[in-house]
Amino acid sequence: MAKIDDEPMVEDMITLRNLSQESLLRNLRKRYEKNLIYTYTGSILVSVNPFQSLPIYTQEIVRKYVGQRIGTIPPHIFAIAEDAYCHMKDFGLNQSMIISGESGAGKTEATKLILQYLAAMTQKHSSIEQKIIETSPIMEAFGNARTVRNNNSSRFGKFMEIQFNTSGSIHGAKITQYLLEKSRIVHQAQGERNFHVFYMLYLGVTADERKKYSLHSPMDTFHYINQSGMMEVKGIKDKDNFHEMREAFTVLGMDTTVQNDIFAIVAAILHNGNLNFGCGPAEGDQCYVENVDVLEIVAGLLKVAPDQLASALTIRHLEMRGEIIAKMLKPSEVVDNRDALSKSVYAKLFEWLVVQINKVIETPGQVANFIGILDIFGFENFAVNSFEQMCIDYANEKLQQHFNRHIFKLEQEEYEREKINWSKIIFNDNQPCIDLIEKQNNPPGILSLLDEECRFPKSSDQTFLTKIATVHAKTPDFFKPKTHNNSFVLNHYAGQVEYQVEGFLEKNRDTLSPDLVKLMQASELQLIKDIFPVESESNKAPITIGRNFKNQLISLTDTLSATAAHYVRCIKPNNLLVPSNLDDELVLAQLRYAGMLETIRIRKLGYPIRYPCDEFYKRYYIIGGKRLDKSATDEQYREACNKLLEKVKGLEKNENWQQGLTKVFFKDAVFGLVEDMRNKKLVKFVQTLQGWWRMILIRDYYRQMRKNIIIIQKVVRGKIGRLQYLYDRRCVILTQAAARRFICFHRWQKTKEEIKEKRRQEELEKKMKEDQERKEREEKELKERMAAGESEEAVMKEIIERREKEEEEKARIRAEKDKAEREKIAVLLKKEVEREEKLGIGKKRVRVPTEEEKEVDPPPTFQRAPRILPVSLVKAPEILAQNSTTKYLFEDYANEHFNVVVNKGFKALSKGKGDLASMLVHSKKPIEAPLHNLDKDQTALALEIFSRILDYQYEKGDEFGHVNFILEAGFKNLEIRDEIYCQIIKQTNDCPAKLQLIRGWRLLTFCVLAFPPRKDFLQYLVYHLNSNTGIRAKDMEAGELSLYASKTIAKRIIPRRRVPKFVRSNETSIET
Repeated sequence: MAKIDDEPMVEDMITLRNLSQESLLRNLRKRYEKNLIYTYTGSILVSVNPFQSLPIYTQEIVRKYVGQRIGTIPPHIFAIAEDAYCHMKDFGLNQSMIISGESGAGKTEATKLILQYLAAMTQKHSSIEQKIIETSPIMEAFGNARTVRNNNSSRFGKFMEIQFNTSGSIHGAKITQYLLEKSRIVHQAQGERNFHVFYMLYLGVTADERKKYSLHSPMDTFHYINQSGMMEVKGIKDKDNFHEMREAFTVLGMDTTVQNDIFAIVAAILHNGNLNFGCGPAEGDQCYVENVDVLEIVAGLLKVAPDQLASALTIRHLEMRGEIIAKMLKPSEVVDNRDALSKSVYAKLFEWLVVQINKVIETPGQVANFIGILDIFGFENFAVNSFEQMCIDYANEKLQQHFNRHIFKLEQEEYEREKINWSKIIFNDNQPCIDLIEKQNNPPGILSLLDEECRFPKSSDQTFLTKIATVHAKTPDFFKPKTHNNSFVLNHYAGQVEYQVEGFLEKNRDTLSPDLVKLMQASELQLIKDIFPVESESNKAPITIGRNFKNQLISLTDTLSATAAHYVRCIKPNNLLVPSNLDDELVLAQLRYAGMLETIRIRKLGYPIRYPCDEFYKRYYIIGGKRLDKSATDEQYREACNKLLEKVKGLEKNENWQQGLTKVFFKDAVFGLVEDMRNKKLVKFVQTLQGWWRMILIRDYYRQMRKNIIIIQKVVRGKIGRLQYLYDRRCVILTQAAARRFICFHRWQKTKEEIKEKRRQEELEKKMKEDQERKEREEKELKERMAAGESEEAVMKEIIERREKEEEEKARIRAEKDKAEREKIAVLLKKEVEREEKLGIGKKRVRVPTEEEKEVDPPPTFQRAPRILPVSLVKAPEILAQNSTTKYLFEDYANEHFNVVVNKGFKALSKGKGDLASMLVHSKKPIEAPLHNLDKDQTALALEIFSRILDYQYEKGDEFGHVNFILEAGFKNLEIRDEIYCQIIKQTNDCPAKLQLIRGWRLLTFCVLAFPPRKDFLQYLVYHLNSNTGIRAKDMEAGELSLYASKTIAKRIIPRRRVPKFVRSNETSIET
């Protein structure tokens, strides 16, 4: 035992090193003490009832278990529900969840938790999930009661099909109920209660409803609920549960009228139990109702005539030889008749409720699959056991047989059939006990003998007992106690149970007096008419309760056999129904008769997961195999499976898996490895497809957004343009004048250049002609004079001197001509300025501000204040016009103004020294010093600006942020403007890549739009722009940008007062 005590606590009892009943109990105890109530046995869940609320069923816990495989996270009822849901979706098979255990083990709560999980985790939610959940309060109110073993024991069996559509969402549900314990309505043992609804109705109704249902008497005065002395149960709030039930009725679409009819019937049954009967002194006198006031209450609630109700209860009409004979009932028979009415009405009401609930939750449409949840009464062995307990124990025998067949018998038969290595395990087969109860003949079972006795008019419970004792005298699982004359004993899988035969025949017949049936059919209460429909007369004998229940169980087991089963074994820790108390003997007995030790052994040694070879390979070939043709044979699939599994690391043949003749078998622990590998492959494929699909979507979205943005830009720019037009109207004359002058000057300059070029060509041709003629003339002269005897040297000297004089004369004439032209242009410009002053245009240039003056935003009324122009732009037209033929080369500006620095990537420069071009070409790395001689603060800013220019050109970081920083710096700092222009021009010279060249010119254009250069640099900037426009540029797009900047700097003679809108709106593209 010491070794067992030292063994660590495990989540799956298959992994226990020492496998015994004591080790199972020890592991469950350790976990129960830590409130770990769930434990795995392979894929079977063992649940120990905690008898207290635990915080392990929240929405956060639900999300934790969604998509998780069993064994990867701690055991939980949600994990079993998730496993069933995933198997249904992955394999398209119906699933069933079989929740078993004795009364008080927590089966009903487990069922509700599974419903909660399935409703919460499906992808598409609708009202049907809430309706399915709301069925539980109604079914528990009418079908559950307090027993000596359980405060909320299900006194009926329930199989609920949760139906799903093809997308995996809940589509509907269907409830099938089995064998309601009707005898509880009229009698309860000591310490037990009737069905919850009677107590809920009494405590939960309003004052008006209490008067309506005549529930003013104390609760303990009602015979049907006062027999056991148990009125209230700790932990059950009947009043709150009544309101919860009413809300459930409303959610399921039952209006107030229907609810009132239901409560009226329940109240009528409650009052019906208080009817007392008397009889005359002579034998054969008719019995009568002593308390007529109670009779009137019952009749009023059922809406029948009181005298007719009294007659139907005390007199039975029989048809003999075509005549109707009235038989006066004895007092005991009258009481039985009263109780039979109560049981029949309640049972039919319960059946009607199930039908109505199914109409609401069973929605039309195609159902792909379902998950069935079986919540049925547990094995029972009370002090007094009757017909109901025998049926309940019979149902548990059938379920245990299904479990045995699923876990033991069929599994071992398949191992032998597939010829895999296996040592057979012996288990307790309960088929003999089932045959004893249900067998039809040779010899007939107890239910068959009971039906046979029910057909004889003079049969009794004692004749039935005598018959079964005679037929099954030699049956091992049956014996009749010698000390009791009215009971028999059956040897069930869970132990021996003694059954009292009193009432067996009457309960099996389950017949109601025809007089009472006709009275109910004539009721004015529509609900009573619905539950007692008029049926056509038939000579066919009514089906007995035992036969009907047997047929239901056979249908249920057939349904379960056609599904993939998942088991939840509920364990009751103690009979006191208190938390933190585990009774070793009680738990060990439940583990023993549930066959858990054999289950663990076969799960540990066996291979519970199996696939046909072709299905397995088609599903898992993606982890490392090749797809086979459709014509592949079974042998080819078998070989392919073998090769595939041998490639998987961590799987050892015969230990973790085996290959049979037609199937592949796996252990629980290792099959998840194969499934995980498949899931990883699928995830990879899906991610690839998603990547491509998202790329297509984003690309289409980008194109559409770009198209929309362009349209919006056009509209916005149009609006801005219209507003700007109104805003700038006061400046139109000045702007037009400056623009026209610049355009005329540009055209004149272009025409002049064309004329000059033409003249130059003509002069060149003329000069070439003259040179040719002069050459010929000089050669002729040389020959003639040499012929006349003059020396060649003297002649050549004279010719050269004459040629030099001619060149000097031509140069003088050309200089005078150029001077005259410049004077003429100056006169024209002077007249233009005088003309503007006469028109009043020049009056706006009254004051020339200093460079330190700050520009302010225009007032909100769009009435701009008089503009103050810097000197550099006031004189821009004159500067551009003066010496237009002079070449203002950037290299010349650098020689004169640049700082002499040894910078990384450049040579030492000084005026007239060094390689100037090496300093002015594109650099991929930051400079170590500014190009101009700046102070300390301006130096740091200049280096940061160059770094931003590099990042913008090479698309690093926030593009808008870089542009905004550079333009803000130039806009606010006059001293740094020329530095910015020079850095950008440097980065556009000899740029190795087209993209960086275009981005450099774009940035230069942004600067031109934002702020002008200083006066000293203006001529050089204009010349640089004009030198790179049109076909003279190295790149066509760069040339267009240069042309745009050149036109802009010529037109924009009025400086901006703030940063341009394209910077503030994150618009860094230019349409030229």
